[in-house]
Amino acid sequence: MRERRTTVRVNCFLPTQYHLVDSPAMSSGQVTNLSAEGLRLLATSPLQDDERVRLSFSLPNGQEAAVAVQGIVRWRQPDAATDQGHSVGVEFEGLDETTRFCLQSFIAEQAQREPHTNGFGRRMRRLRTSSLIRVLKIGWPLVIGLVGAGGCVWILSLQRQQEQLRSTIAERAAIITQLEAQHQQLQQELGQARAAASSAGTEVEQLQAQRSQSETQIAALTQNLGELQQAYRQLREERDALKQWVQALEHQQQALEQRLKSVPELHKALRQAYRVRAKERLERWQQWLARPHGAPSDTLVEGNGGYLIRGGQPTTASSRLSIRVLDPTAEPSP
Repeated sequence: MRERRTTVRVNCFLPTQYHLVDSPAMSSGQVTNLSAEGLRLLATSPLQDDERVRLSFSLPNGQEAAVAVQGIVRWRQPDAATDQGHSVGVEFEGLDETTRFCLQSFIAEQAQREPHTNGFGRRMRRLRTSSLIRVLKIGWPLVIGLVGAGGCVWILSLQRQQEQLRSTIAERAAIITQLEAQHQQLQQELGQARAAASSAGTEVEQLQAQRSQSETQIAALTQNLGELQQAYRQLREERDALKQWVQALEHQQQALEQRLKSVPELHKALRQAYRVRAKERLERWQQWLARPHGAPSDTLVEGNGGYLIRGGQPTTASSRLSIRVLDPTAEPSP
């Protein structure tokens, strides 16, 4: 049974990218004919019946409109023209009005450019010719009536199509307005992102400058730390030397104390001799002080009582004598 198409189908050659709905792997192919309900795809990879596929291609209708469609595979067969590739029939599903309008505009332009290659156009020409012959046979009144009725139907059809086009144009304008608003919002967000990136760049430069300063300070601190470590090592060496010297002195002191402890009588005799000597010196001073001494009256201090030394201090201005009393019981100074 021969397939009867209800929509206009035009031949084309459109490069496309496609992939299965359940798989993100992209493949390349060619759209060889196109209608408002589906297309024929020359696929480089085999597709199975009832598989859902997504396609994207550009329509060369003067605006290079890019469309993205989704469809289901209805038939497939090897391509007879080439050894590679498979011809696949894809039926559209879920087309939006904007995409459908773009497809119909492209199909209409292609049908007007190449009417002789369109089977639907040939059938329409044959139908118009046979209808004209029948009308001429029936008569002019009937022709006029049919023409009037046809004109009314045609006008109503045009009005309906015009309303559909207006609705489509309004929807497309709303979509364009929405896209422009999104574009402005994206531009604003992009400006904010650029400002944030510029601020971040300034902060990064400041952080790099602070890092350089920190590295310089760390290098200086490291050098100071090395010097302090060297000074600390020197101090430790000096401390160790002092500890050794103190230990040596302690050993000498202990040895001396042992020697002195071994001669306690010598210590006792030395103390007794010092006491005797101090006692003798005291007696000599007392005897010397007890002797009378004369002095010129003009050099004597008034009220001296006839003493040259009183209270340990001289009574004459020219004398340098003084008395210091030592405690005989005190330990002799070294």
